Order: sequence, then C-alpha cells, then structure tokens
Amino acid sequence: MQKKLITQISASLCVLAYGLTLGSSITLAASEEYNTRAIAGAKIMKQLVPVPEGLKINKAMITAKGDVCYEFRFPNASGGISIQKAVLPVKGDSLLIPLSDGFKKAWNKGCSGKRGEDVVDYLELAIKY
Repeated sequence: MQKKLITQISASLCVLAYGLTLGSSITLAASEEYNTRAIAGAKIMKQLVPVPEGLKINKAMITAKGDVCYEFRFPNASGGISIQKAVLPVKGDSLLIPLSDGFKKAWNKGCSGKRGEDVVDYLELAIKY
C-alpha cells in the first residue's frame, strides 16, 4: 500500500513538474492526461517483458495529438537484447506492439515521421517505483 501511494505521489509530482514544459499547443490539463497515459503504457511494457528490471526505454514521445510512441529494449530468453516499438494511440486504451492487430497502422498514423515531446527521462523515473 505504501509503495503504491509513493508511486502515485511520485508520478503526480512528475506530471506537475514536467507538464508545465510541454508545447504551448497542449493545455496543462491535456498534458497531465497524456503524461498519465504515457506512464500507464510504460508500466504495461514493464509487465510484458521477461525481466522487468531489465526494461530500458530508449525513446518515448508524446505527439501534439496525444499519441504516445515508445522504443524500448529488454533482455530476452536467449540472453540477448530485444528492441521493440510500441504505441499508445490517443484514440484507444490498448498499448500496441508489433504483434498486435493494428500496430502498423497506428504506428504509421501516430508516430512515423512525427515530432513530439521527449518523455524518456520522465518515464524512466516513473516506472522505477
């Protein structure tokens, strides 16, 4: 219970501190929602990988429309390192990875060639707890 509360407080502080730096086209309320979704997606990734402690987010951005795009790596079962991409589309509540139905379409629409706010450091801190 205490760890969960600390996580929620830490995430809230990160959202408040980081949300103020997002681009001017995104309102503070929207940036808080986008940041919360970005954390949720990163936590799902952490649950999916074989060794959660080995998860490293290489790239993560939130686009102006609210899509969250990730590139991450993790130790795989054969002792190597796997590198994957994932997207959390603004219109949807599922984290999509390359094996997911609709991943390619969602990635191309929301992430490919897009620019956004870099949130790697923010997410690394948030998934630590």
